[in-house]
Amino acid sequence: MQTTGSLGLLLQQFFASKKEHIRNNIPSVLSVAEFQHMLNKEKIRADRLSNPFSLVLFALPTGIYCPLCEALVKHLTKLNRVIDEIGFFDETHLAIYLFNTPLEGAKSFLTRIAQEFELLSEFKHSINVYPDSLPRPPAMNKIANKRVQERLPLLLNAQLSIKQADEMHTLSAQTLNISSSGAFIISDRQIDDETEIEFEFTLPLTELNSGSSLDIKILAKGHVIRSIGQGFAVTFAPQ
Repeated sequence: MQTTGSLGLLLQQFFASKKEHIRNNIPSVLSVAEFQHMLNKEKIRADRLSNPFSLVLFALPTGIYCPLCEALVKHLTKLNRVIDEIGFFDETHLAIYLFNTPLEGAKSFLTRIAQEFELLSEFKHSINVYPDSLPRPPAMNKIANKRVQERLPLLLNAQLSIKQADEMHTLSAQTLNISSSGAFIISDRQIDDETEIEFEFTLPLTELNSGSSLDIKILAKGHVIRSIGQGFAVTFAPQ
């Protein structure tokens, strides 16, 4: 079963009665307290940057130690991105947080899970979007589902010019993946959200199966939308 709901109301109800110390036996999954702490921060980020996120909830038939839970986590982990998070919403629900993903993108994600995980029907699931009444910016009206944009897993060398405190700093890095709207940059350097960046990507023509050994340079501008331990996600400015 798939339904949609008001994530704002859902979170409000949860915080009114949540338990602080619910543990789980799957190390790769955030505990209830850890997951709710992350959601609090992401709500603030979404409000500030006007970026939606989706939360997909899976009801666990026998609670937090559901025998099928590890199988579900395995398939979620296979398809999620570095910037998504999997955790327990409460003692009866597993959840996956889908960064910068509107309703259509979350539905697409669930469709892909259903294609690979035959037992998904054992879990009642729902999609919740925050903010609940977020108006779509013009770019999202053109491409309603950002997740269906082709995201290429290319390790491209990149030279970054980062504007911080009215000064420009340079950084050499690599992309984990890249699409027409943005990229994830691998870096152990923490960059503040909304930091402006100029990019110069090096794309070997061999990646395009052109038979040429030459490289091309791709120039772009944009800003950071989320920074995590493995690096940071950036969105490109319209050209």
